[in-house]
Amino acid sequence: PHTACTIDLASRAVTPFNQSFKKNELDGVFEKTAGSKVLVSILKALTEGESVQFTGEQVEELKRHYVTSSLYVSLPSTTPYTDLQDAMAKGQIDTRTSFNVDIGSTRVLSLSQLKSANAYLERRFTLTANGEDQKKPKLQMWWAKDWKVGVKALSARTKLDAVDELMYPIFEDFLGTRKSGAVESILRLSDIPDEKIARFEEARSRKLDREDSVEIFKEIQRMLKDGDDRLFHSLISPVVFYIGATGLTPDEWDVKALNAEALNQKFPDIKIGKDESEGSFFLLGNTIISVYGETVHFTPDHAWVKG
Repeated sequence: PHTACTIDLASRAVTPFNQSFKKNELDGVFEKTAGSKVLVSILKALTEGESVQFTGEQVEELKRHYVTSSLYVSLPSTTPYTDLQDAMAKGQIDTRTSFNVDIGSTRVLSLSQLKSANAYLERRFTLTANGEDQKKPKLQMWWAKDWKVGVKALSARTKLDAVDELMYPIFEDFLGTRKSGAVESILRLSDIPDEKIARFEEARSRKLDREDSVEIFKEIQRMLKDGDDRLFHSLISPVVFYIGATGLTPDEWDVKALNAEALNQKFPDIKIGKDESEGSFFLLGNTIISVYGETVHFTPDHAWVKG
């Protein structure tokens, strides 16, 4: 841990400059990854702190030593300074522009705009557990014997958007307030085997005990994430690296960059964040590639070395 290693990547190509891309190969990719991300978020929140290996007491003891129930080290994070502005004034912290490349649709600009599972549960659903109406519902309460979920009445202040349009059908199907087949569709798009889907449905219908349910929920979560990793590796990452490394879009696309104003004129309902507002956008059918800069902090070399 006290050895400093330097890996020189200066002479290594990030991506082949002559790499070719088909214009329509990203069709449907965002919708698939978004659906998978929503379901993974649900399953992760549902099984948080659950383990098929350890008792509840053992899980809590592992947490005290910063180890997760999956035996990963999860150390608390901190910063070497107490005041960011003071550290910047002393040259201990500096800023630089980091360029991001995101994939989205003409309705939702990026996966980062999706809400967390518990935040969305609270936004659109009511929950009764342990004999009480839960003001702050959590998916982990699913394990309560008297769990009961309902659809929240919309207030005049609630404005539904494209994120609701994407997330709500998945939630209502998983929670059982309305069966739409949205969850099974996500599993099949990810090539989950029939026997695993059947087992998953048994758990979702509470036909399995808690330990078996946790096991299949965690297994499906892993399989979905593995499928997304393969998709990113084969389709999304090469595009991101190509644009990020060259500053160009592939010649095969034959598309022109749109700024935020032009994109909003074309799609008035799309939400563009502060960082993206100065970016460039490339429209490929119903897919949007966003390229934008973001100010990030970093520690200059030897800034914290004491003489």
